[in-house]
Amino acid sequence: MATETKKAAVPIGTTVLLMAAE
Repeated sequence: MATETKKAAVPIGTTVLLMAAE
């Protein structure tokens, strides 16, 4: 489960950073 969570957190974290950059 930990691995799946990390895989899901990567794109989510990237989206948050992109939104914050705007």
